[in-house]
Amino acid sequence: MLQYANFCEFDGTGMKVERGQRSTQMANSMGTGDSLVEHNGFGADVIRFPAGGGVANHTHEGDHILFCIAGEGYVVYEGEPHKLYPGVCYFVLGSVDHAIKANSDLVLIAVGNKHHPVGSPKRMVPVPYNVTTPTEMRI
Repeated sequence: MLQYANFCEFDGTGMKVERGQRSTQMANSMGTGDSLVEHNGFGADVIRFPAGGGVANHTHEGDHILFCIAGEGYVVYEGEPHKLYPGVCYFVLGSVDHAIKANSDLVLIAVGNKHHPVGSPKRMVPVPYNVTTPTEMRI
């Protein structure tokens, strides 16, 4: 069966992305999200972080690709900040220490293997703060 999910509106000229809170609180995170599709451990979710929010340093068992579809912020990967803005994506190894910081209401699509539901405590494992991250990036 073909799975289908609508993560934004399209008005004929561009995507209209809802930046408000999503239905499920993420465990160990300031984010909320909605499941899009999932099959045999591979899945995709839409994740929203409020301005000034994010998720602290963590790892997880699967890898994922993060697609930024609205807002701005940073993905901090091995202590180095990398800008998030609409149209950019990053491949994130789950075993590598990473965090997300939202400068404005930030909406991402996370697609990955060894997928766990948005609210599952198994989705990520918090790790100690990476001291090489600039102070202004702290969550």
